[in-house]
Amino acid sequence: MSFNKGYIPWNKGIKCPEISAINNPSCRPEIRLKISNKTKGVKKKISPEVRERVSKLKSERMKKNSYRLGKKHSIETRNKMSSSHPKGELSSNWVKDRTEIISNKNRHWGSYEYTQWRTSVFTRDKFTCRIADINCEGQLQAHHILRWRDYPELRYDINNGITLCHAHHPRKIAEEKRLVSTFVELVSVSK
Repeated sequence: MSFNKGYIPWNKGIKCPEISAINNPSCRPEIRLKISNKTKGVKKKISPEVRERVSKLKSERMKKNSYRLGKKHSIETRNKMSSSHPKGELSSNWVKDRTEIISNKNRHWGSYEYTQWRTSVFTRDKFTCRIADINCEGQLQAHHILRWRDYPELRYDINNGITLCHAHHPRKIAEEKRLVSTFVELVSVSK
């Protein structure tokens, strides 16, 4: 039903006397008890025919969707599926030298050196975002001015770090490269 201006429903302002009596503390206790006993233990009665129809429908659905019930593929099917995917150097995810990936991606966030570097950058910048303006928001982050991957010798150099809030932390490599001179200037001022 859509809303019509000026329409007043037929039951506006009418309260069910039984429900209001149960919830009304000023109502006599014996009336409240009588009403609550009326509604206790009332169960819907379902005829045996309806129960049988429902169980048949359920069993038909189960048979129809039996592949979802833990049915496993045969060994032949599994072998076919496995052989259809390229492996080793033919795979799109193949990486020749995994040690390089591990050293670049796993930046040793929990290592003692990184923790010390991060803490000293925060301390130098007095635990505030160096760009501090109206837009500052979010958690503080220690940012490497010259990238971690490209300059391994500067990874733990305090002058290669700057404290930024989440809003000012660059999200793209191009943005990082563009802001390098600005960050270097901000760090040199704080010395």
